[in-house]
Amino acid sequence: MKLSLRFLYLLPLFLVLSTDATYDGLGFRLEKPIIVLLMLASFYFYREYKSWFRVWFCVYVLYFLALCLEGYYLYNRPLGHLHVSAKMMVCFSIFSLYGFYKRFGEKVSIKGIIFIIMTGFILNALLVNSRAFSLGAFLNHERGISSDSVYLLIIPLLYNFNTYLKEAHWTNLFSFLLVAFLIFFLQHRTVWVSSVVCLFVNFLLIRRAHLSVSLRNVLPFAMVMLILGLVASTYVLSDEKISQKISHSFAQILNPTGNDKDDEESTSEWRYQQNLAYWPFIEENPVFGMRFYGFDLPIQFYSIKDGEPVFEDGTGHHFHSLYVDRLFYQGLFGLLLLLLPMVYFLGKALIYSPRLSIEQLVLLAYFSSALIFGISYNWPTYIYGLLGYVLFRVEVANIPRPQPEKQALVLAQA
Repeated sequence: MKLSLRFLYLLPLFLVLSTDATYDGLGFRLEKPIIVLLMLASFYFYREYKSWFRVWFCVYVLYFLALCLEGYYLYNRPLGHLHVSAKMMVCFSIFSLYGFYKRFGEKVSIKGIIFIIMTGFILNALLVNSRAFSLGAFLNHERGISSDSVYLLIIPLLYNFNTYLKEAHWTNLFSFLLVAFLIFFLQHRTVWVSSVVCLFVNFLLIRRAHLSVSLRNVLPFAMVMLILGLVASTYVLSDEKISQKISHSFAQILNPTGNDKDDEESTSEWRYQQNLAYWPFIEENPVFGMRFYGFDLPIQFYSIKDGEPVFEDGTGHHFHSLYVDRLFYQGLFGLLLLLLPMVYFLGKALIYSPRLSIEQLVLLAYFSSALIFGISYNWPTYIYGLLGYVLFRVEVANIPRPQPEKQALVLAQA
């Protein structure tokens, strides 16, 4: 009997995904060591980087060294406040995952990622957060599973949707509907919006993956959706509490900055007030942000109810937005350094790619949703590593289609 060790190539992805709260709840509390390990690995895989990727990496290294020098000057320790330095360190996961899979990428596929995601989610749901799936938790807005964890479900959502369009298998259809139900039931409205956006982007790109929308796959999908819609609407309308809960959630999406101060569920209004409190500091430090001075700044966000600071001084400001967090700590330079190269490269891949695989389609749509998710939440650690894998996978699609004249010349010479 021959033992396959192919699963070992999933180890970097597992390390990245294990930093999510689903695995943290199962006892995998290794986020800080993993960040350091992946940062060191990014230097090891330097030879795998393309020229533009090397330039991007070197700029990050120089920026991090400058931050370390500032930390040593201000506090006599190289990393200064680890809370601030870690925001740079986690970005090296992009390079380490890209480099590793540039060397060993053909050994894994998106199915391995989905296996890791669903295994952690199911174990956490069964062993840690089983109450999160009760009707009482839904009505009382008790979201036992975090938005970061639910956001990961977008990957199996997209994969099953696209695989169903290609193969029209009932298993993919019901898997898609099950994941969609989980995303809806767990009530993270930002994940709802992100799911809709990525499905829309996915739909715009399905021709690139040569997927077809025909009666063969649309008719069963429409029939199942009609039946489930009738059953769900009957059940929801028969229970006033459920119907009010759902309508209230959609009302908050349509009016995210509503001023209902008695509504403890309105995290969107909470974010809006937090952003307003810190925006003057962002305007005063637009290019490179406040860096360590931002961490030293006393909490500027106060509770509407009692007027007390929402967080304790010396713990960070806990921004609920990637964009606000980066602008506050690293300025426009830090935000563009993170996003601009990825947006440029992935956009270039879309323009020049002759054809996308289902995996590339899923990952591109997922990246688009990450930009939306970052409006309401700071990116969790795992996203940086996943984006490194996205850049590697889509890089294959960035090879221009050979010209017919050159193909004919090669054949003639043969």
